[in-house]
Amino acid sequence: MDLCERAAKGERVQVERPYLKSSGEEKNVYGRGLLTLSPIEDEKGHVEELAVSLIDCDEVGIEPENPFAKSRLSEVNARIQSMLSLAQTVVEVSDPLAGGTSSRDRLSDRLDALGSVIDAVSDPDLGDMPVEDLVKTAMHGVPETLTETRLTLMFGGGNIPIASVPLMILMLTELVSNACRHGAWRGETGTVSIQSEVLDSIKGRVLRLHWIEDGGPRVSAVLGRGFGMVLGERLFPQITGGTAHLLNSEEGLSWTFELPVPQDDEFDFDGLDL
Repeated sequence: MDLCERAAKGERVQVERPYLKSSGEEKNVYGRGLLTLSPIEDEKGHVEELAVSLIDCDEVGIEPENPFAKSRLSEVNARIQSMLSLAQTVVEVSDPLAGGTSSRDRLSDRLDALGSVIDAVSDPDLGDMPVEDLVKTAMHGVPETLTETRLTLMFGGGNIPIASVPLMILMLTELVSNACRHGAWRGETGTVSIQSEVLDSIKGRVLRLHWIEDGGPRVSAVLGRGFGMVLGERLFPQITGGTAHLLNSEEGLSWTFELPVPQDDEFDFDGLDL
């Protein structure tokens, strides 16, 4: 009756229930039935009647529910919880009260960067994200005069594991912001080059990402220890297990990040003896 009331309000209802398949003198045989109640509406949108269908779960190949199976929702919740922890770290490291309005604006930009990938992180069917897509997301808001004439992209493929996407978008947007405020894009002729490649190293497969600035204002030999440095030198290795190297030259800053990625089986010989 409860299911019928829900369906009468316009909701399509499904429930798995045992049903009697056959009966005999010795015993009754029950099957796993999937019962569906579908509301049928009239021209005015009112539910006029209910259509009822029953199918056998075993016959159509519906696997029985495993109470010990890991829920996909729990995995998504774990991803979001990890993002919230990273956001909390960003707030603590940024210290918005120390620098007034400017610091609060920078903090807002960093949290917005995390928010830009929430849909991808919340998708249980998504296990990774192409590095090209993440770079394009990080470039959102950059003037076309910069991206069309003073940005060079050279991608050699590679996907970023979904668990590392929040940190990587935070890293890329911080590099973009620093290039506009202090680096190559601050001047009239400076350029930025982003390159990626997938390599098999001694420690396993890695996605190597290069950020190269050139031709901008002269870079000081002594760099400030701001949020970008903390993010690259401390948080990136701690969270991803990868490595980050900074090359400081007068022409511009260059970063090289090595992010561990899963190694897929490229060849499947079906057990052939080679």
